[in-house]
Amino acid sequence: MKKRKNILLLFSLLFLISSCNILDEEEPSFSCDKNSTIKINNKEHCSFAKSKVKAGRLEIGFGYSTGSLDLLINEKDIKVNTTYQYAKGEVSIWFNNLNKVNSGLFLITKLDEQNRLMSGHFDFNAESNNNSQAFNYVVSAKFTDVAY
Repeated sequence: MKKRKNILLLFSLLFLISSCNILDEEEPSFSCDKNSTIKINNKEHCSFAKSKVKAGRLEIGFGYSTGSLDLLINEKDIKVNTTYQYAKGEVSIWFNNLNKVNSGLFLITKLDEQNRLMSGHFDFNAESNNNSQAFNYVVSAKFTDVAY
């Protein structure tokens, strides 16, 4: 019984040593290897973009460390090198309790219809009301090879 406890203790210590950085080795530098980046009021976030088609509309979701953003666009309207404007209602946005989108553009720079992949970028200025306080946002993002 005592031998079993000692073996268990030894394995626990080995596991602890292997999982901790007790030698103060330098952590490898962080790299943004996700398929998109989002910049909100000049602060850049690595994010992961994914999409789905729902009721004829393409929903592109962007998740990052402190939040998320969703864009909606009619699937039949998706064309490469076409600029869509938020104010015209061509693209809808869900982000931080938005009150209104003041301006912005959405552009698909690459559209691979055979493999159903797209790349592009967007930016917009918006106002939000969170807990009765008004916030202004300047948001821009790039995304690469998002399946649709």
